[in-house]
Amino acid sequence: MDDNKLTYILLNINKTDGSPRLTNIQNFFLRMELEKYNLQYIDLYDNKLIDDLNLSRIRNAENLKDKIKKLLSNRADIAWKIDKWKQSGISVLTQLDPIYPQKMLNLLKNKAPAVIFALGNLNKLSESGIAVVGSRDIDQNIVTRTKQISRCIVENGFSVISGGAKGVDITAMQTALDWGGKTIGFLKKNFSFRNLSSSGWNKFIEDGSLTLLTEVPPDEKLDRKRLIAAAMNRNKYIYALAEHGIIVASDVKGGTWQGAIEQLKKYNRNVFVMHDKDITKPGNKKLIEDLKALILPKPDNNFLSNLNNIYNEWLHKHTNGNLKVKQIEIDFG
Repeated sequence: MDDNKLTYILLNINKTDGSPRLTNIQNFFLRMELEKYNLQYIDLYDNKLIDDLNLSRIRNAENLKDKIKKLLSNRADIAWKIDKWKQSGISVLTQLDPIYPQKMLNLLKNKAPAVIFALGNLNKLSESGIAVVGSRDIDQNIVTRTKQISRCIVENGFSVISGGAKGVDITAMQTALDWGGKTIGFLKKNFSFRNLSSSGWNKFIEDGSLTLLTEVPPDEKLDRKRLIAAAMNRNKYIYALAEHGIIVASDVKGGTWQGAIEQLKKYNRNVFVMHDKDITKPGNKKLIEDLKALILPKPDNNFLSNLNNIYNEWLHKHTNGNLKVKQIEIDFG
């Protein structure tokens, strides 16, 4: 690993002495400042250079400069950890890497994760996928609909992207794998090799059909506050990796609901919601009727084309209304 990437990682991983890493926003503006003067992260070992940086766009800029100096220690310890993770099959992706998912960076900008830990086929991160998410507490009707949607996605040649939580997430991902499809899971926790072995997912990682991601370092212990924050971040990362987001079932509280609200109100990206009399989750009706989420079309051979057409129609109406919206185009060629 080159020294520049190692320095970047040092700044963006919590240290064992309790020193918090740079936030995604802090890293974003620091990177912009360095690029402005054609500087690299390795240049930050010059304390005078740090003192001269203009970080006024960041709150408590002077404290941030002290934070940067403190984080740039124990290089050998981090290098040893990275080598240990690599031996376990864990890759460390940074925004400096060409393979880092650019669609995520383009959409989230200063909210994009500075560092992503990955298991599996990294080439899948640049391919097209559809997010399928939903409640943890589900009945057989929801299971059936989730399987139909997931199977339809992979039969149309797209990956299923989800969050690895029990309920809709696991059902969607497992169905995609069972039907020979590709799956990306962005987890809220660090990797558990024991769970991967017991679930049988390790074989899908080995054959390249499953890629797991997380922003939580392998050795970090999460308290409740950090776990909640990681779960909420995970929601927007799933949507940012996907061309479109599908909600199979949602309550009016919890991660699925909050993730949908964030997409609709903060990021101005609409989502597709299952409209089915057999799915009685109250969030579905409220998202469609009150927040004008898009109704999910029937999963058939034209499913993905219909998704894109419906979204484009919505996009056209809202763009004419001067609403700033974000979209990723799907290439059906």
